[in-house]
Amino acid sequence: MSDVMNAECLNCNYHKDELCFGGGQWYARRRDYYCKYPVLNPEKTDILMKDIVKRNEYEKEGYIFYDSDELFDKSFSKDKCNISDGTHDKEYKLYSVKYYCPKCKKYELVFQWCGCWD
Repeated sequence: MSDVMNAECLNCNYHKDELCFGGGQWYARRRDYYCKYPVLNPEKTDILMKDIVKRNEYEKEGYIFYDSDELFDKSFSKDKCNISDGTHDKEYKLYSVKYYCPKCKKYELVFQWCGCWD
């Protein structure tokens, strides 16, 4: 079971609904190593979901994963986990911090859990 989340900017009301985070049971049963994770697109205008297991490939294409230091407000501590998913002995997390918003370019974006997917 994996999580569904929304991304919402507290400053400009940028909103992205129903982002499926993690790998779900279908991938686990097939033993595919896959974990959907939010990224900032190369143009820095939108949030998409990409497989963090293939992080190096996507970073070469210009995607920035939202666990990168440049995408969260460093005045917040990464000690409180908001959403997480475990995939093949690794745990991928999003924290209760403010992240970079692709619309207003401020660190006012939050990821909010809203359900599960399988």
